[in-house]
Amino acid sequence: MTTLRRERKKKFTEILMKFYVGVNDGALDELLDAAESRTEHKTDEIKGDYVAQANKKMDAILAFAAQASEHNSWQGRELFRPDHIPFVDWYHERTGQTCPKSKQNDWMRALLDWSANALTVEDLQAAYEMDIKWRGVFTSPNELTTKAIAIKAQRKTPARFWPSPQISRNLND
Repeated sequence: MTTLRRERKKKFTEILMKFYVGVNDGALDELLDAAESRTEHKTDEIKGDYVAQANKKMDAILAFAAQASEHNSWQGRELFRPDHIPFVDWYHERTGQTCPKSKQNDWMRALLDWSANALTVEDLQAAYEMDIKWRGVFTSPNELTTKAIAIKAQRKTPARFWPSPQISRNLND
C-alpha cells in the first residue's frame, strides 16, 4: 500500500471510529475498500474528462494550424492587415519572395502606395506581365508601382485618335 493510501485509510478510520465505536475490523475493511474504490473511480472519470477536453482543444489547434499552412503560410504574412493580404499573397505567389523584417518597410511602403492609388490585383498583374519580360526578376514590390499606376490610368482614359503623319502633311500644304 502506498503512503497516501495508508494516510487516507487511517483518516477515514478515525472519522468512522468517532461515529461507530462497535464496528468490527472486517466490516471496517469492506467499508474502507468501497470508499477507496469509489474515490479512485471518480478520479479516473475526472481524469478522463480532462483528457477528453484537452484532446478536443488540441485537435482544434492542429486543425487550425493545418488550415493555415494549407492556405498561405510564409514568413512575414502575419505582419499585414487583412485588407492587404490579397496583394501580398499575389506578390508572394508571383515572385516567391517572403517578407523578412529587413524588408518590412519596403513592402509596407508599396502597399500604402497601392492603396493610395486604388490599384487592384489586376492592375498589378498587368504591370508584372509587362515588366517581367525585360526585367526578369523583381527585388521589391515597389518596382511594380509606377507601371501599375500608369496601366490603371490608361484603362480609365478613352483612347485618343491622333491624325496620322500623312494627314497632317496634307493639312500643312
